[in-house]
Amino acid sequence: MLEQLYEKLYIEILRWCTKLCGDSHTAEELVHEAFLRAMSNEETLLNLNFRKQRAWMYRTTRNLFLDRLKKMKREYLYSFSADNGEERILDDALGKDYQNGLEEEMDEGSIIMEMILSRLPEQERTFFVMRYLMGYSSKELGELFALPAGTVRSKLHSARKMLRDELKK
Repeated sequence: MLEQLYEKLYIEILRWCTKLCGDSHTAEELVHEAFLRAMSNEETLLNLNFRKQRAWMYRTTRNLFLDRLKKMKREYLYSFSADNGEERILDDALGKDYQNGLEEEMDEGSIIMEMILSRLPEQERTFFVMRYLMGYSSKELGELFALPAGTVRSKLHSARKMLRDELKK
């Protein structure tokens, strides 16, 4: 069963994940890790139809990506706050090219933006980042998260309102 799922979805999820994280090597690692999780949850997947198996694989891959982002954010903030004269060392969670670009781009404004975004509930933050920073449409987000596009737009509206309120403080 997993072999068939792999054959049907590997390239599709890899392309999506590469677009999501911007690095083919990291995307490959994430997709492989998602299929390893599928192996350990094979019994659950056997009880699902193909459409739900596909959604499970996308959700698992997305969650792995978000976990890496959170880990990198924690490590970045830790290395930023340590400020003990040592060279900052970031885990290779998202690949060296991404990290080097992130280190160069992390100025005061982006740190403040990160702090403000961290105040949003997780789902709204995810939608906001994927919509306005990664360029996904509401319809695409709805398909990825198995939600109606109107619900995604409502969550985005809520996120924008929360951000406006935070910026007024």
